[in-house]
Amino acid sequence: MMRTMAIGVLLVTLCSFFIIVLLVPANLPDWARWLQAVVTIIIILAVLVASFFAFQRIVQGDLQSQSLLPAWDNAIANWNRLRYCKRDNVVFDPQQTPSKPLTDEVVKSMLSVEAPSEPADITTPRIAQRTSH
Repeated sequence: MMRTMAIGVLLVTLCSFFIIVLLVPANLPDWARWLQAVVTIIIILAVLVASFFAFQRIVQGDLQSQSLLPAWDNAIANWNRLRYCKRDNVVFDPQQTPSKPLTDEVVKSMLSVEAPSEPADITTPRIAQRTSH
C-alpha cells in the first residue's frame, strides 16, 4: 500500500512540475497546454481515488483486528494460567479442581484465536485469504 501511495505522490509531483515548467513559457500550442492540464487533473483524481480505497482497506483491517482482540486476550490469559510439568510432560490448569492433565485438543482450543462471527460487510475476500493461511 505504501508503494501505491508513493507512486501516486510521485505522479502528482511530476505532473505539477511539468505544468510549472512547460506551461509558463509560451512556446507550446494551446492544445498541448490543455492536454497537459487535463492529464494532470486526471492523474490527481486517480491518486485521490486510490487513496480512498487504500484508506478503506486500512479501516477494514482495523475492524478485523478489533474483532480478534478479545479472543487474543482470552488466549493469552489461558496461556498465563496453564502450567507445564516437565517430569510428566503434561500441561495442566491449576484452577481446575482436581488438577488433571489436559489433552492436546483441550489446550489447542484454549489457546486458539478465532474471532466471533463477523458481519459480512467487514471482511473482504483479500483479508479472508490472508487469515486462512
